[in-house]
Amino acid sequence: MKFIEKNLKNFTITRNGNFYDPIKNRYYYYHYACASCGYPYLSGYPYLNTKKYGEYCSIVCSRVIYIGDKHPMFNKKHKPESIQKNINSHIGKKDSEETKQKKRLSKLGNLNCFFNKKHTEETKRILSYKAKERLSDPTKNPRFIDGRSCSKNQYCSQWSDKEYKHYLLYERDGECFGPECNGKHLHKLVLHHINYDKKDCRPNNLIGVCVSCNSKANTDREWHEAYYNEIMRRRNR
Repeated sequence: MKFIEKNLKNFTITRNGNFYDPIKNRYYYYHYACASCGYPYLSGYPYLNTKKYGEYCSIVCSRVIYIGDKHPMFNKKHKPESIQKNINSHIGKKDSEETKQKKRLSKLGNLNCFFNKKHTEETKRILSYKAKERLSDPTKNPRFIDGRSCSKNQYCSQWSDKEYKHYLLYERDGECFGPECNGKHLHKLVLHHINYDKKDCRPNNLIGVCVSCNSKANTDREWHEAYYNEIMRRRNR
């Protein structure tokens, strides 16, 4: 964090000249300059290069050097083997209840990076402008796919068969197969079209997921399609 007055409000200075935060029960060490912005900062690590973000005042500053053509993956794509390896490493793995609880508690109250903070009026105007821009021009929406809508005309005739969907969703699957399901919406299961073609309602193209994972599947379609196809392939062995 940057070495400024508002960040030091609750800190105490130790005998060694370090800083102690009694709220988080953590020690911080002073460093002269961030490698990106140049401001002095406090870090949880006493020496530089001991951790990934040891030379920077924040994760944001550490990522500045990787923007655009400076990023090692600029204009590159992962090989199919790498994508498949990544998919295989996630299949069948879910966070334990203890891990989920730790993640939740790590972002509550003053541990949340946005605790006691508000967007500035300028930021609010920018967010409002971008939202209106997406509404006025659907092609600028990150989830826009060649003009396809979710109207009933886009679905096959089997989609209106409640017994067919009930069998696939509750009798065949009965759970969420999302790669990073948080377990909060398991009471709201839906059928997801693996190849994103609403008119393709074959059993092998439909898989049960919760509403949260169904929404996440729109962010990286190629990866999710390969992930769910791998699940169906293993199921049909």
